[in-house]
Amino acid sequence: MYYGIKYQKDEKTQIGLGLMSGTSLDGVDVAVVLVKEENGEFNYHLIGFDFLNYEKELKEKILKVEEDSITIFDFARLQKELSYVYEKAINKTLKKYNLKNTDIAFIGCHGQTICHNPNDEFSYTVQAFDANYLAYKFNTTIVYDFRNMDLCASGQGAPLVPKVEQVLYAKDFPNIYVNIGGITNITYLDKKNCIAFDTGPGNMLIDGAMRKLFNQEYDDNGQTSKKGILNKQALSYLLTDEYYKLPYPKSTGREYFNDEYLEKAIKMIKDCGSNDSDVITTLTYLTAIHLTKSIKRFFPNLDENSKIFLNGGGAHNSHLVEIIRANMPQEVIIGAGGNEELVDAKEAMSFAVLAHLTLNHKPGNVTTVTGAKEEVVLGSVIFAPRKE
Repeated sequence: MYYGIKYQKDEKTQIGLGLMSGTSLDGVDVAVVLVKEENGEFNYHLIGFDFLNYEKELKEKILKVEEDSITIFDFARLQKELSYVYEKAINKTLKKYNLKNTDIAFIGCHGQTICHNPNDEFSYTVQAFDANYLAYKFNTTIVYDFRNMDLCASGQGAPLVPKVEQVLYAKDFPNIYVNIGGITNITYLDKKNCIAFDTGPGNMLIDGAMRKLFNQEYDDNGQTSKKGILNKQALSYLLTDEYYKLPYPKSTGREYFNDEYLEKAIKMIKDCGSNDSDVITTLTYLTAIHLTKSIKRFFPNLDENSKIFLNGGGAHNSHLVEIIRANMPQEVIIGAGGNEELVDAKEAMSFAVLAHLTLNHKPGNVTTVTGAKEEVVLGSVIFAPRKE
């Protein structure tokens, strides 16, 4: 029994892993997912979750790639280094749940996003790691490169989690599912629609400011934010950013809300008379308010009885959650579908589910979400290289 779920291995049961490394650059999430075929349909259950921190040196290397300050040789080496970290994270997870390589039927790995630009004439996206390395080390099927096929179909290549939310929560309407990682994204589900997009920065700006001003990786439970005073003038200005005015489908990331953006934001907040703690408070409000404004703007008729499910690292920041709750009439619940075990695991679990869809030749995108011309099967596949 894992996470309260009993199962027995048989021909209709598989275990897959999902790996996710987000724009927050905190590390790699590993979800252990049970896939059970019942009455001709597949059901997915989270049965385990673990996390491995990135070392500070690795974070700095990734940021250097994004700043275009390393050579192609350095980038190639970084891809293999990331693969070694993923290998370590997988082994840590297998040990935690007393699993063997042979128990794992497939691995869905998102990789570390280095750049993502769906709006260029030659739309492109790069998620770094070496899938061949993981396939060889664990002798199992690897599904990866999930975003490119959607780009080829004229989509944004993101967000992809809404497809999984459709699969998992199709009977729960109408509700909104929020993930606050490095970037904040939302999914609206009702009986006829699935609408999802990135609303703007999540923990990214808060974490970056904590590193610059307090030499800490993040604002633990919002303690620093609680000490500061909101600079309303600065917040009002930050909320005028053009990204918030764009219609959906839309996606964003570190290519826009980057270090240069953060430096300007910090300077502007301080020029308005704020101290270091006030900067964190104001950026926390920015993350909360652009989210609540997006929900009210795009879903003005959302029923007050609907629920907002909050996931991702931001769900652990009690001050951020408090601000969101104060600005929404709907109930804000921690955990996808009310399951607190999915607070951190949902994105990693999603890539296990997407991998399984790919292996069964089923589409993994939602056209109303990414803007793609049609539904397509996502990802590239490397099969297990050896017969056991």
